[in-house]
Amino acid sequence: MCSRKVWPLHSLIKTWMSYLQKY
Repeated sequence: MCSRKVWPLHSLIKTWMSYLQKY
């Protein structure tokens, strides 16, 4: 399993969530 590839994706999703919450 490639956990390293999932890390950046998780960060992106978290950023998106924060962006959506701001709106």
